Amino acid sequence: MSATRTMWQIVRPAWPLALAAFVANLLSALFEGSTIGILAVAFQVLGDPSGDAWKASLGLVGEWIQSVRLSGHRDMLFLGLVLAAVVAQVLRSGFQFAGDALTAHVQVRVHTQSYGRIFARLMRRPFAQISSSPLGQLTEDLNRSGSLFELCYRLNVLIRSAFFVTIYVVVLCWLSWPLTLAVLVASWMVSGLFRWIMGTVRRLAGHDLEATLALSQRVTEWLAAARLIHTFGRQDATIRAADQLVRERMASRCKAVIWSGAIEPLTDILSVIGIGVFLLGGYLVLAPRGLVALPALLAFLLALYRVTPRVRSIQSSLAGLAALTPSLQRLCELLELGADRPRSEQRPCPRLREAIAFRHVTFRYLPEEPPALIDFSVRIPHGRFVAIVGSSGAGKSTLADLLLGLFEPTAGQILVDGGDLRTLDPVSWRMHLGVVSQDPFLFHASIKENIAYGKPTATMEEIVEAARAAHAEEFIAQLANDYDTVVGERGVRLSGGQRQRIALARALVRQPLLLILDEATSALDSESELYIQRALDEQRGTRTILAIAHRLSTIAHADQILVVAEGKLMEQGTHQKLLAREGIYARLWRLQSGQQDQQAPAALGARSA
Repeated sequence: MSATRTMWQIVRPAWPLALAAFVANLLSALFEGSTIGILAVAFQVLGDPSGDAWKASLGLVGEWIQSVRLSGHRDMLFLGLVLAAVVAQVLRSGFQFAGDALTAHVQVRVHTQSYGRIFARLMRRPFAQISSSPLGQLTEDLNRSGSLFELCYRLNVLIRSAFFVTIYVVVLCWLSWPLTLAVLVASWMVSGLFRWIMGTVRRLAGHDLEATLALSQRVTEWLAAARLIHTFGRQDATIRAADQLVRERMASRCKAVIWSGAIEPLTDILSVIGIGVFLLGGYLVLAPRGLVALPALLAFLLALYRVTPRVRSIQSSLAGLAALTPSLQRLCELLELGADRPRSEQRPCPRLREAIAFRHVTFRYLPEEPPALIDFSVRIPHGRFVAIVGSSGAGKSTLADLLLGLFEPTAGQILVDGGDLRTLDPVSWRMHLGVVSQDPFLFHASIKENIAYGKPTATMEEIVEAARAAHAEEFIAQLANDYDTVVGERGVRLSGGQRQRIALARALVRQPLLLILDEATSALDSESELYIQRALDEQRGTRTILAIAHRLSTIAHADQILVVAEGKLMEQGTHQKLLAREGIYARLWRLQSGQQDQQAPAALGARSA
């Protein structure tokens, strides 16, 4: 999709307002030109006793004005023309205000709709793209819609100024085509200078955009890591690094602003020089016509004086549009990328009845990185409690991410009741899942709202039942506002174990067919771990449970334990069978049980014989 087509899709809903603004600007320019034309005739009425210099150029209107003048009402005619010029100017201002008001409506509508579209695009991006993008960059991308707000303003000024300049050129040609020709030739010569300046502004704006993104990305990261920064006493180093980025951004911004600001004073200087040249030229061209030419020269200078700010507005608007180009290009990229697979290629997810199977699955996060999973195959029957254990980096969480559909296998298949997971509608599939992670995210909202996030239509009875199933009801009842208690940002007002139980309740309120716990108990105290373990025991048999764990005590009673090392399935079986095998799991169990095994740490990542 081209950038022009993308921009048209954004503006199209507001095109009636944009068209009305276009017409209002055109009428404003016409009445502005009428003002100068009427004043030029008024000057001639006073300065040309015979009326021969302007009678022919006005046709029937000139003959009528000449007849009124000859009837002895020249002063009244002059005053009438001045009043008509005032009325034309009032109408010009009125239509200009109307054009600005209509443009403001277009700005608000386009900005709001584009903001929503960008957010939707970001949310619909594959998780692999989102996870690889820094939070600061995503925030800057979301704010990129503000460039459309400025774009509408710049275009409105540009179009209106272009109309005004066009009308003034017509008026100037009517007053004196030789002088007008000189103006156009001089303008053409100066335009090359402005094109060079605008190219420089566009290049500097690109550098400024890169510096802004870098600053936003790092500052967002530092704010998120405030606890770590204070813990390690890195405040001063962070401030120095931020100051360096601010200086780099300030340098690029200053250059862009300086070059953009050079346009207006340069235009003023050229305007003053131009007026002086045209005064001299006007004298040389019109002097042979005597004093009769003086009103025409005054009208020409008035028109030239009025058109100069409009030319400056055009040049300033073009420079502003040049500075907006990088942001607009990025905006078009955001709106063109990140869509989900078309729904026509995907089918609704059936109710899970048989099993989930990994068939020769290999996965790499990046092409240049080693695989996180290698030829992984396993079958997980429905209703079973299956645990996955292994050392850090073995590929345990990767299995959960693939099962959630956040990533797709590089090779192989994940089958749900015999059908490829990639053919299922991801939204429909995830409606059957409940997930509890190691560091669960809670919103700055009430406990009730956080649990209901798993099922927005849940009744209060369903919320309470989920909290009871997660063994969270005990501590919720002790809070001052029980289910209406606000947990703070990321659940900061709750302990780690309480947050985990709220997250488990949020997963259970969905009545999931598959419950995934990704290191959900690794950072919990013994009491909190016991609560989670009890909750899992009560859920056995009603749904498939997939638990990824470091603590083997949590999953020792699982129906099946999968031991993963270096991206491969090394062992599988029950707790007792794996202990009897004396392999990786047995060594890991003895290590966590406090039994001495000097070879256990080295054996954790070893391959089974």
